[in-house]
Amino acid sequence: MNIVLLEPLEIPDETLNSLAAPLIAAGHTFSSHPLTQIDAQTIAQAKEADVIMLANKRLSGDVIEALPNLKFISVAFTGVDHVGLDACKARRIAVSNAAGYATDSVAELAVCMMISCLRNVLACDERCREGGTKDGLIGTTLKDKTI
Repeated sequence: MNIVLLEPLEIPDETLNSLAAPLIAAGHTFSSHPLTQIDAQTIAQAKEADVIMLANKRLSGDVIEALPNLKFISVAFTGVDHVGLDACKARRIAVSNAAGYATDSVAELAVCMMISCLRNVLACDERCREGGTKDGLIGTTLKDKTI
């Protein structure tokens, strides 16, 4: 089986080689490539891949369709909206993700965004950077709100 990592997330080569060693010892091939968002480069990197591993990298349906051996995509991330799922479904390519990854961070970000929306943080920031004031943009607070 040909396993291709398309986004090593700055994992040191020594660590990556150590993690890949059991795969190679079991008779699989393994390669790692730096992140690219250029579809032609991705196709060239993964042209023989049976398995692709990635995180945030966009993997379009066009790229998926150009990889004839592809059987499985492993996303080291919670979402899969950056993967061409229609192409995967049509070709019966399995896709997995890291459900539960960064759950606390996602919850905290959701609260942060709620406060930002309630308080008009982005609009106030933009106006103040242009020398204006926050007049009319004060917004509201979380007090007495239910989430």
